[in-house]
Amino acid sequence: MKKAFLALVCLYSLPLIATESDALQAAMEAYRTKDWATAKALFQEVLRSQPNNAAARTMLKTATENDSKARASIRELEKIILPEVKLNEVTVREAFVYVSQKIGAARGDNKPYNIVVAVSDEALKDKRVTLSLTSIPATDAIKYVAELVNLQVTFDQFAVRISQPAKQNP
Repeated sequence: MKKAFLALVCLYSLPLIATESDALQAAMEAYRTKDWATAKALFQEVLRSQPNNAAARTMLKTATENDSKARASIRELEKIILPEVKLNEVTVREAFVYVSQKIGAARGDNKPYNIVVAVSDEALKDKRVTLSLTSIPATDAIKYVAELVNLQVTFDQFAVRISQPAKQNP
């Protein structure tokens, strides 16, 4: 009888363990890719079911701090209006260098903004960007260029990271 009861408890606990493990893995992946808002929400979910998880608590604190800093950086970039963005069949890297330089010029310091393209040259070799925009916030210009070539944008405290989109699980 005890064995049957124990087996039943274990059987019904497996989905909960898998769900908790999935949430922690998803939180860790969001943290690794610096998707602070998602990491924050997922670590909060983990802590609801595992309130003593010290690693999740520490990573939640860091994700919350970084999310706040990234949001401040985004607000600053949104205030920068680029008078004109004209790109004609340029490479992806050239497009982001151009936008970076336009941001520096619009800020008045002529220092290019830090845009990191974390994508292999092989993945970008056949991609070209053609775009013509006027009076556009810097954040939107960055997003438009990325969307044209199916790349993901992550805003961080000190830089904008351009990467391949995360693969979705079916």
